[in-house]
Amino acid sequence: MYMFTVTKEKNTPRFSDISGNPHVSCGPEAPHVIYTKVGEIIQEELNKFESFRPDKIKILKSVIMPDHIHLIAYVKKNLDFPVTTYFAKTLSACTGRLIKQGLIPKETGCFKPGICDRIINRKGQFYILNRYIEDNPRRLLIKRLKKDLFSRLIGIKVGEYEINSYGNLFLLRLPLFAVHVRRKWSFHEVEEYKAQCMKAVAEGYVLISPFIHPAEREIKKASLQAGGSVIKLSDRGFGERWKPPGIEFDLCAKGRILYLAESESPLHKEELTYRKASQLNEIAEFLSQTPEIRMVVKGSAVAAGASHSTTEPPEVRKNKAERTQKPPEVRECDWGLSGAGPRPVQKSGSFIDPVYDA
Repeated sequence: MYMFTVTKEKNTPRFSDISGNPHVSCGPEAPHVIYTKVGEIIQEELNKFESFRPDKIKILKSVIMPDHIHLIAYVKKNLDFPVTTYFAKTLSACTGRLIKQGLIPKETGCFKPGICDRIINRKGQFYILNRYIEDNPRRLLIKRLKKDLFSRLIGIKVGEYEINSYGNLFLLRLPLFAVHVRRKWSFHEVEEYKAQCMKAVAEGYVLISPFIHPAEREIKKASLQAGGSVIKLSDRGFGERWKPPGIEFDLCAKGRILYLAESESPLHKEELTYRKASQLNEIAEFLSQTPEIRMVVKGSAVAAGASHSTTEPPEVRKNKAERTQKPPEVRECDWGLSGAGPRPVQKSGSFIDPVYDA
């Protein structure tokens, strides 16, 4: 089995509209796709994909979103050419029809260059990806409703670190508890530490860690199940289309997760070295032990239309509304963990003390 993903060119009209209520799971009010004229033609051509070799290719699942397409195909027998070649021919047919009907400009075409294809060969992988495709419309509706909680901020200066974030940045205003399990600890010591972490969760602390060690991941899972919140330090960056995986997507929509990564982190998975793991733990320790978080965020890095109205206190919303009267390229404020909200700060020489700009 193979999963294909393609995205539309910038100037191409949207493929579809998404309608419905993300909190309804079935019936006419459930999230669903409504094709545009462009989407109708694409769907007609996708239906022909199997016709290249109907005895060997079968479409198991597909979805046409406003700006991208997902499709899972099952190859029953060996093909004369790679299955991606047949899929590329289908996309070419889509482009040809759309240009012929004057729905897209000839110069740009319909799809961005390149097809993202992945082999599905691990146990349980098809179920996960099949569910992901089915859930795409609902996830998009949730992102639209909770733009503030799905914001990707780039180049935040925190002390000597420069980090990117994704999720509820206001979790940094709560008391933080750094989770770090040592490899030399005995089973009894690990169990005692787990209890200590869960006590911190019960007292309102937010757990912060890269959650690398298996025991750390168990602590993270237990914390979320108990209604707690977490901040995860990642060794990978957040690409333009990155989204929280699995159930963490819904937890992100509830404001219970924040992801942080150093600005120069790779976007693709790489081997996690001991040095990198130690560095992530150092950042977690620094954030948890710093009583006054000071940050600098460039205004241009904030997602358009984003706000934190669902998670921030009224006084913060008031201050933010006042600041938007004359938006600067970089705004400055003191983000104290125990403070009532952002407060203007003074520049000291050439050093700019923190900024958070929503």
